[in-house]
Amino acid sequence: MNKIEIYVHIPFCVRKCLYCDFLSGEIRGGEDEVRTYIDALCREIELKRDMAEDHEVSSVFFGGGTPSCIDAKHIWRVMECIRMNYRICPDAEITIEANPRTLDANKLKTYRMMGINRISLGAQSFKDDELQNLGRIHNADQIRQSVDLIKDAGFENFNIDLMMAIPGQDFDSYKSTLEEAVSLEPKHISAYSLIIEPGTKFYDIYGDGDKPCGCADSSAELSQAALLPDEDTERDMYHYTVKYLKENGYDQYEISNFSKPGFECDHNIGYWVRREYLGFGLGAASLVGNKRFSELTGDEELDERDCMSETMILGLRMNAGVGKEEFKATYNKDIYDVYGREIKSLVDQGLLIDDRENIYLSERGFDLANYAFGYFI
Repeated sequence: MNKIEIYVHIPFCVRKCLYCDFLSGEIRGGEDEVRTYIDALCREIELKRDMAEDHEVSSVFFGGGTPSCIDAKHIWRVMECIRMNYRICPDAEITIEANPRTLDANKLKTYRMMGINRISLGAQSFKDDELQNLGRIHNADQIRQSVDLIKDAGFENFNIDLMMAIPGQDFDSYKSTLEEAVSLEPKHISAYSLIIEPGTKFYDIYGDGDKPCGCADSSAELSQAALLPDEDTERDMYHYTVKYLKENGYDQYEISNFSKPGFECDHNIGYWVRREYLGFGLGAASLVGNKRFSELTGDEELDERDCMSETMILGLRMNAGVGKEEFKATYNKDIYDVYGREIKSLVDQGLLIDDRENIYLSERGFDLANYAFGYFI
């Protein structure tokens, strides 16, 4: 039976972070607002069940927003609705994103009882001034306390999210954050660079520069030292991340993701290998067959060239890269007949490695990944 993934969008937050460009916002209507949203979410889950009639669900991911900021009974209701309408694999990975300030022992116990088996904890930094600069609602002590609660609740599999190149951060402070994250023994670490996105408060504050531009928000919400690290420092942070995590038993399997053996995030791998997925909720997207659709953007029918382009760009995010035989089996075309010139150019530049079975980014290619991806657009 074919596999399909499910993503559930919970758009509510306690407070929107300064860098966030996701479709999310604070709860303003209390429990009534949450209940109304969950009612609509469950109706959507029921209405789309025919799209997965011949599929088994390999993973479920509750993302946001901050799913952990609402009462666990709402997550339970959604999970029960999914079970009633879809076939879930016995070993399915079921993840919920959480903010450290919003977790407690009872909530985690309820998550375990409903079958959630993976927690993704949005830590971002272990420095209180850096967390304040990001507009996070938690502090470093709350991260540590949350990890203790997660372990006490019986969750073996949990992820810690970290951010590089954030306001006020230097190499030494990031190094300390990374080392503290490892000391908490998560099975998975995601380490991303901050991107200043249009439409966010950070874009209003920084624009395209590396220091606050003097607007009213910057003085109220950022510390005096809130410069963005330069590109060389950011690159040093990334290289240190790869080296230090490898030394501590974490395999890098994707540009920004590292895990102990056997604890890779199956849900995210599904995106990178173009597994079909159904998204439920306000900001969720779906991919079924060659059609991508969402409530916000409508439907997009992908032709073969679109699909091959996504296979290359998403597949090259992973350390294993793109398998030549898998490409041929999927499209009935030799990868060199389609992208031979692009592959040769990137190999000549030292950005791609072409071995007998796979094509994948070199170490330098990871530094210039977006440039390399551009060859396959």
